[in-house]
Amino acid sequence: MAHVQGHYKAIAQEYDFFYDHMYEELAEISCKWLKLLPTDSLADIGGGTGAISSLIWKKANLGQPVLVVDPSPDMLEPASKREGVLTLEATFDDLINSYPHIISKYNKFVCIGCIHLFPHLEASMAAFYKLLKPGDQLLIVEHPEVLVWKDLKTRFNSLDEIEEYLKQAGFSVEERGEESHSHSYSREKYFYSLRHRCYTALSLLTDKEIELGIKKLDETVFKGEPFKELTDYYYMIVATKT
Repeated sequence: MAHVQGHYKAIAQEYDFFYDHMYEELAEISCKWLKLLPTDSLADIGGGTGAISSLIWKKANLGQPVLVVDPSPDMLEPASKREGVLTLEATFDDLINSYPHIISKYNKFVCIGCIHLFPHLEASMAAFYKLLKPGDQLLIVEHPEVLVWKDLKTRFNSLDEIEEYLKQAGFSVEERGEESHSHSYSREKYFYSLRHRCYTALSLLTDKEIELGIKKLDETVFKGEPFKELTDYYYMIVATKT
């Protein structure tokens, strides 16, 4: 996981620049799928810069701040300054092993685009499940495989694959499906983001491999146009401790 830690340290200052076009939509669908009420208490595991967490806090009118849990101090630095956010520097396994008393304070949890980075996902989910109270809910939001570089296999191929991990841990899957959001992407910004490894998986590629992928994207998707309407897809699963 050393490359993951190094990756987030390298991109922390530009992370929001890479992804800010997704934040409003991700906050909206997180509120919807978790059916958040002002009385709920939410922890955002792998919440990074806290931008989405702060938006969720505002949209759901939560009565207490969202806890953003992330192992990167560089990512948490901006999170600590956001409205409606508390921070905890910890990996998912750290949270389970060292902070079970903190887990017990929350009844809703969200993981957005991060469980594919957990090194021991099956064991970690099982341990996490045991610490939850009956009725506690976990929302998983994941992107399908990265366009062009699908052979990296760093994400999930289907909702079934994610659901299997949750069921093996003991969760009851209450709801599952997909969401999508269309956005006008700037060719210049998108290619800049790819060259600077906006996706964790891209940190495993050489500059030459990145450029080959960008060339393919330009030829098949952007076709030299300065802007292109693209659609982001999200796998959504709500799991409950029974």
